[in-house]
Amino acid sequence: MEIKKVVIIGSGTMGSGIAAHLSNANIPVTLLDLTSDISEKAKERILKSKPPLLFEKKILIILKLEI
Repeated sequence: MEIKKVVIIGSGTMGSGIAAHLSNANIPVTLLDLTSDISEKAKERILKSKPPLLFEKKILIILKLEI
């Protein structure tokens, strides 16, 4: 079975880490969380962690869900 894309609900430490590694595996990822503040912190955390190859790919999408 081939994974074509992944949606991760929750962009905390675990969710953002999983998203970074999946992106490095060339799997499109959508990272979903409740507010834009949480999403922005996740984006910063991913960029600070600097996983190899992440900066060469543009397949990580960060979304917010306002409730």
